[in-house]
Amino acid sequence: MGGFCEEYEGDGGEDTDYGQRARAAGVPLTWVGGAPAFHQYHPVSDPPVAHLRDILRNAETFHRRWGWWPMTDWLHAFADRGLAHWNPSTGRWAVGPGSDCRPSPGEPSGPERTRG
Repeated sequence: MGGFCEEYEGDGGEDTDYGQRARAAGVPLTWVGGAPAFHQYHPVSDPPVAHLRDILRNAETFHRRWGWWPMTDWLHAFADRGLAHWNPSTGRWAVGPGSDCRPSPGEPSGPERTRG
């Protein structure tokens, strides 16, 4: 299966990508909520504003590789704060606030919120 995909830079998405690769390789996956895990210490924030550009770029890389958007809770939290927006014309997330226009009824408004 190999290691982590080297297309990811900075923080966000690389671990979810690794899980997707494992699943695609036939490795059985099981969610174990509350399981102990060791992670390199670093200060955290929710959403991780300091990693905004990394997360937007890595979310797009993940979407290109797997066809769905990861980290949508964070993406929407950035949008709620005016730090990022979904651009329906390009089908991409972008840095900064979006226009004040709301989608027309039935028009896609970006990926729904998900965990992970």
